Amino acid sequence: MTLIHKHICCLWDISSVSSRLGMASAFKIKMVINRL
Repeated sequence: MTLIHKHICCLWDISSVSSRLGMASAFKIKMVINRL
């Protein structure tokens, strides 16, 4: 992320995006575990 993006995005947007990425990564991990 560039400094410009940090100025444009507010903390709520960053937290919501990070939470979505965390949920997506957790879902992918669950799918991989189920395949094993």
